[in-house]
Order: sequence, then structure tokens, then C-alpha cells
Amino acid sequence: MSEDRRDIDEAGLHAYVDGLLDEDRQAAIESVLADDADAAETVRAYREQNRRLTTLFSGIADEPIPERLSVDRIVRSGVWWRRVRSMAAAALWLAIGLGSGWGANDLLRQSSTSAFEIAGQAVNAHRVYSVEARHPVEVVAAEEEHLV
Repeated sequence: MSEDRRDIDEAGLHAYVDGLLDEDRQAAIESVLADDADAAETVRAYREQNRRLTTLFSGIADEPIPERLSVDRIVRSGVWWRRVRSMAAAALWLAIGLGSGWGANDLLRQSSTSAFEIAGQAVNAHRVYSVEARHPVEVVAAEEEHLV
């Protein structure tokens, strides 16, 4: 009995009131309701609420569902919209990548020093400084002739 009570929650009581339970589960809830006044009062309140809602919306509940609210139509339109958004995002990223690559290419072409010029400058610096026994940073200004 205590195991049955532990398994009963608000969703179980709603399912009981709406008649959505199998016979075993329904019998278990009915045995708990016989001993638990609070649960029985909750079930009574749920039934009263269902009765009032049915009375209040009985005319509307019998109307056919408009086509614009059809589940199939909503699902179809949602899938289409997700596909369009995915394709738009892919196109945007492609455009950003192409634009960045094009801009970087233009910047590299406009640079004033090429790799060959940099290598030539490095060779010249090596020629000047490798033959010097004393490093030019160690030569004082008074030894200008030595630098020349």
C-alpha cells in the first residue's frame, strides 16, 4: 500500500481523472483514494474543473480546427523554415570566407617587400656583419673609420 502511494503523483491523478490509466494502475489509485482524504479531494477538484471547462467551452470544442492551425501544416512550414535558415547561414559563412580570402589576397599583393627582397636584405646584412671581428654595436663613435 505504501509503495502504491509513493508512485501516485499529480500527473497520475490527472491521468486517473481523464481515464487514461490501465486497469491495474487505476485499481491501485482507487485503493489509495479510499484511504487518503487529501488525494480524494484533489481528484474531486480535478473532476469539477473538467466539468466546468467542458461546460464553458462546449461550443468551441465542437468546431473544426482551422487549416492554418493544422498540425501537418505547422510541421511542414517549420521544416521548410529551418531549411531556409540553414541554407542562408551556410551562404553567409561562404560569403564571409570568400570576402576574407579576397581581401587578404589583395593585402598580400600590395605589400612593398616581397620574400625575395627580404632574403636579399638578410644576405647583405650577413655580408656586412659576419666579416667584422668586433660587432658594430661594440664600436664607439670615435672609431668611425673602423666602421666604414
